[in-house]
Amino acid sequence: MSVAGGLSGNGPVVFPNITRWRRQTFSDLTGALSGRQQPAPSNPEFDPATRAANVAAQQAASTLPPFPGADQTKPKQVKKPHA
Repeated sequence: MSVAGGLSGNGPVVFPNITRWRRQTFSDLTGALSGRQQPAPSNPEFDPATRAANVAAQQAASTLPPFPGADQTKPKQVKKPHA
């Protein structure tokens, strides 16, 4: 359900499909233009132990055998002469 009333003077435009978290996090983008710096969100990817585990997983995956049947060729259709 959406209630459009912002420009008509009947209140703000409300879209309940937008979560409260999204409204608080992204607001109306005026915060991006205000010059106030926000701290970067924490990301486990930057943790040294997580990075090492990701590299180890990539190296282990690179040693796996190729997909089964990767060296197969397509069958060729043999055309029969008209009888």
